[in-house]
Amino acid sequence: MDLTPYLDVGGRNQLAIRLDNPPESARWYPGGGLYRDVWLTVTDPVHVAQWGTHVTTADVSVKAATVDLRVDVANDGAHAARVQVASEIFALDEAGRPTGKAIARIAPQALDIAAGGSARAQSSVRIDHPRLWGPPPTQQPHRHVAITTVSRDGKVVDRYQTRFGIRELRFDPQRGVSVNGEAVRLQGVNQHHDLGALGAAFNVRAAERQLEILRGMGVNAIRLGPQPARSAAAGTDRPHGFWWSTRCSILGTQEDAAGFPPRLPRVARGRPARDGAPRPQPSLGDHVERRQRGRRAVHRRGRRGDRPQAQRDGA
Repeated sequence: MDLTPYLDVGGRNQLAIRLDNPPESARWYPGGGLYRDVWLTVTDPVHVAQWGTHVTTADVSVKAATVDLRVDVANDGAHAARVQVASEIFALDEAGRPTGKAIARIAPQALDIAAGGSARAQSSVRIDHPRLWGPPPTQQPHRHVAITTVSRDGKVVDRYQTRFGIRELRFDPQRGVSVNGEAVRLQGVNQHHDLGALGAAFNVRAAERQLEILRGMGVNAIRLGPQPARSAAAGTDRPHGFWWSTRCSILGTQEDAAGFPPRLPRVARGRPARDGAPRPQPSLGDHVERRQRGRRAVHRRGRRGDRPQAQRDGA
């Protein structure tokens, strides 16, 4: 939500968050209250748009890889703006911290953005001898981060981080899924959002423990439950090497659902797993209510019986 029109600039403002949890908000009790983080993000009128970055990797091998980075910059100001967009790529350690010097740099690109509009910077860079992301135990989930800066009149007005993994994925009807040339059998589970007896409020250590148990079972793929998962899927900075799949249940009418599908791939791209793992196309709206003449029916788009974080600095 954009709160800008409602602010008293220079005065005192109070943010009050109220939760409405109606009786038909889920087919089971999902937990009440605010059990996910709430962020208040303050940006310059010219900034990287929400979910505004997209990273892909191409021509991947142990010798070299090409990283393609797309950045959408929004101008919410009243005047046109000319900005410079530049990015640096760093390797991440196991704690999710950038290590050493930048392993690649993308030169500044000039953008002219009309008032109330947006523009896109798109570029590619080659990385020699990349540390590849791959699922354990035969591979290691090495991760990277692209730090993008938006500058105006020589001053940095926004800085945005996008975490990702460099890997080659192939899908073959005979061999199945291959990661970096190695055939990998996906052994997955469905993981709902709550933490059992601990409740629905997110607990980092409890989530880490869940992932450790799943990894010990041989699981390498996780499909998230229909309730909103914490940003970054597991919400931990440790690289576990899972393949994440998001899911969205739209609890409303078919008319409510109509506007969601075009947004969902962009949301999933813009909020990748901190793991750096591949995140496939989201599973879209498989619980959509259909209301006709006061009667309610459940419309399923999934299989019968199926019950199924780029971040700005300082976030």
